[in-house]
Amino acid sequence: MRARARRGVSAPGRVCLRAAECACLLLLVGGLHLVGGEVLTERLSSDGRALVRLHSFGYGAHGSLGLRLAALEAHVPPGTKKAPLSRAALLLVVEAASEALEEEVLIAGQCPLEQASASVTTLATLEDALKGGADARPGFEINQQVSPPGAFALYLANCDAKHTKLSLELRVEAYNVRADGAKDYLSVGESTLPLMYVCFAAAFSLAAALWARELWVHRGGSGRRGRGTDGIVGAAGGVRAIHWLMLALVCVKTVSLLTQAMRYRTLKVTGGEEGWLLPYFVFRGLSYAGLFITVILIASGWSFLKPFLAERDKRVLMVVLPLQVFAEMAIIMLEETAPSDRDYFEWTDLFHLVDLACCCAILFPIVWQIKHLREAAATDGKAARALGKLELFRGFYVTVVAFIYFTRIVVYLVKRTAPYESVWVAEALREGATLLFYATVGLKFRPVADNPYTQVEEEELRVMETW
Repeated sequence: MRARARRGVSAPGRVCLRAAECACLLLLVGGLHLVGGEVLTERLSSDGRALVRLHSFGYGAHGSLGLRLAALEAHVPPGTKKAPLSRAALLLVVEAASEALEEEVLIAGQCPLEQASASVTTLATLEDALKGGADARPGFEINQQVSPPGAFALYLANCDAKHTKLSLELRVEAYNVRADGAKDYLSVGESTLPLMYVCFAAAFSLAAALWARELWVHRGGSGRRGRGTDGIVGAAGGVRAIHWLMLALVCVKTVSLLTQAMRYRTLKVTGGEEGWLLPYFVFRGLSYAGLFITVILIASGWSFLKPFLAERDKRVLMVVLPLQVFAEMAIIMLEETAPSDRDYFEWTDLFHLVDLACCCAILFPIVWQIKHLREAAATDGKAARALGKLELFRGFYVTVVAFIYFTRIVVYLVKRTAPYESVWVAEALREGATLLFYATVGLKFRPVADNPYTQVEEEELRVMETW
């Protein structure tokens, strides 16, 4: 019975899997209420903010913005005379100047309608949309050719926000016109994303085929522990359950990239998701959760050998990594949420901080264990061999942390600093780093007999049982 328990997932592992399942369920349920696309409808109800960010888009040489306003209502406290809505307007702002505008309005309390700026264009005041009283004129539309090309943000400014709250429905249609006259509903920097995702899907499918071939070649190995003449336990090699899990992960990642490609292709042509949003959420969430579950199982020695980490350190990882998966899924959901939502930026910042905190916490257990083994090696020469094995696994964890930090920090900085027409570069770097990470882990844990990651001396097993 004990032998079977060792080959299965430990209690902390089951907790990790349940946490990942809960995160996937949250992603699935949350995704049902999200509507994406570059043709969208924003709804505000009794909104008292002075400045509301509604939409952002990268326009090319033939970019256009279409707006349709309906259900406009102004709300004032009882007994207060309604102020004219000439001090409330829709603004088109150069993206580079949007942060300064938000500081002027939200911090300094200035009214953008009273200050002339080359970076701010007033599309229409809300008074223009009124027919009389508080009813919006049906079918009030704005069609604007955006010039010069660039990244622009759409805002609703309300200079009387202290006394007047606004309710409205605004349909936004932003697009670029291609050379053949067709509309392209993706920003200039995102227009190449469908092709890019297809290329990476092909690369991952090739990686899956190569890994499947590797498993087929070594399928004759027993995958059981054996003891060689040199005292090595587990040198028999062979395909284990973790290898099949790694193959499944690469396959799920391939499907995830294909759903992303189809989603962006549909967005590009129609401006809507047309049923691809939910598969995108599900497979992207599964690929991300599967990645970190696989990392945890490899680190804990599941289906390999005795774990190289103490129970205390494994518990830390079992908490940190599911929390990181949960935070990443929440970020995915928030990416599809309209920026006009009141708590959009607060929740986004919070989950990014949680994600980074988890990244920092991943390496701590390894450092603690290395310190413990160094102290033990000073008095027990046999522990030095265990230290050598743990150094190998520390290299694996350094690879994991390098991957996480590259995809979180470097990609984020590239995304924030790249020109608007090169936004796709950040996604290419992310997927390229993921492919490199998968290949590196696959090389480290190939099912071959002489793989040092799957070998341990019998004495080391007794030493590790005392940790």
